[in-house]
Amino acid sequence: MLVTALTGAPKHLGRNAIANVHGAVAQHLEALDPRFLVETSYESKVIRHKLLAKEDVRVGIKFPKTLGPQVFEQLRDLFDHGGAAQLPVGDIEVTGSPLIAHVIATVQEEAGTLKISAATRPALMKLTLFDPRTSQVKSFDDMPGTLTSGRKSFTFSGQNCAGLLQMTFRKDIASDNGVTESRFGAELTRWDGQDLRSLPYHAKLIQFFSLLADGWKLEFSLELEGREVLRGGFGDVDAVQPYAARLRHVLEYTRLAQSLAIHVGRYIGFSSNERPSADLYRELERIVNILDGNDTLERKDFESPPTGTARFPIGEFDHAALPDGAVGQVRFVQEAGDVITIFGQAIELPPIEVTLESVAVMVEKGEDVDCSNDSVTVRFVGTDNFRSISRYLHALSS
Repeated sequence: MLVTALTGAPKHLGRNAIANVHGAVAQHLEALDPRFLVETSYESKVIRHKLLAKEDVRVGIKFPKTLGPQVFEQLRDLFDHGGAAQLPVGDIEVTGSPLIAHVIATVQEEAGTLKISAATRPALMKLTLFDPRTSQVKSFDDMPGTLTSGRKSFTFSGQNCAGLLQMTFRKDIASDNGVTESRFGAELTRWDGQDLRSLPYHAKLIQFFSLLADGWKLEFSLELEGREVLRGGFGDVDAVQPYAARLRHVLEYTRLAQSLAIHVGRYIGFSSNERPSADLYRELERIVNILDGNDTLERKDFESPPTGTARFPIGEFDHAALPDGAVGQVRFVQEAGDVITIFGQAIELPPIEVTLESVAVMVEKGEDVDCSNDSVTVRFVGTDNFRSISRYLHALSS
């Protein structure tokens, strides 16, 4: 069964009137051959008639040899693989349907084109993720799509998660090998301009690509009218992992940016053109950790006692309160906050306060603490109860 889409219109209908009389035009054309359902549209000064066969219709189309090899290659792809052929209609002869013959004759007068495509059938792909190391299996959302078939192969094309995840593959009918020309990926352009704080399916895509990046395999079962017609997988782990790892990096960065947008209480629009560097990712991760109260380090987080040095003006360091070897608490405050730019928006951050708890203090030798115009270098060594706590001095402002 073929679905035909043609451009053109009966010549007695003016182009300016077509937009308002689609129903009448469709009824007029359907009356020529009731075996077809006709849909008409008018866009950008182009009239389109889409002919949908209600039943199998046997139509003969004779093409002139002058069409050239490119046109016949399109026809070969149509019949062998279910592709589409877009053809000039000059000197085409049609038998078997007065409707198609009438429309083609009209299109010939208006220099239109004939597009022939194989009929599509609704299909459903069931997706699972499989860990080859542990044999653990996780189900993912079903993916509805369409199946288009030719004499030699059929093609599935589908999407889920509101079009964010898309997949397509071709299967040779006579071959026992797996699928060919398989492609799957995330179409993040569908998020462009949307508020980071409410991106649909964001968490689900993070989980999906994180598992693939960790070495899980993507497997599927293809169903047609409730019957399984094919079972297989998408690519090998070595081919999938690098792509999945890049997507995970972008999605995790977006998660961090989303958290910052929530703290700021400001709209920040997503852009699929954002390419976060590793340094920007780490900077944003620390900012979010501080905001969430998770930027705390303890002695167990270090292989050896944590140490550090700082220089103080003599008047700002109370050596009597913290003599050499004394264990106490030291607080540092950033003079001014930083600015970070994410998805094209600059966000000003408050100054950071860092508190070191349970540190032993030692004034480095050679420093004269009695010279009021000098500075002193102080060394800090974390004890068993050491903690480093970072926080912002005040809340972020929108």
